[in-house]
Amino acid sequence: MLRPVSAPFTISSEKFRACAARGAPLDVIDVRRGYEREKEKLDDDLHIPLGELEARLKEIVPRPRATVVVYCRIGKRSLTAARILSTHGFERCVSLEGGLDAYNEVAA
Repeated sequence: MLRPVSAPFTISSEKFRACAARGAPLDVIDVRRGYEREKEKLDDDLHIPLGELEARLKEIVPRPRATVVVYCRIGKRSLTAARILSTHGFERCVSLEGGLDAYNEVAA
């Protein structure tokens, strides 16, 4: 299980990339609006906009031993989403710290 890195409910882009590279079980959720996904998205993610998250909780079925990684553009909405998921019993849930902006900086 991934542990929060620098703040509760977060994982750094570096740690996320390292976990993905070694094949750690990660279930990724994009909480951005639909039009934001047209520009870019992560592979094999589930799209549930933040405003619809609580109504669509039943769609989130993490694989055994998987950590749910939630992301958005800068990490604010995904941190809110991680907290919401945690209050609904998702024990292995983290926000991608800094969102896609930080993720892309690590790749550069």
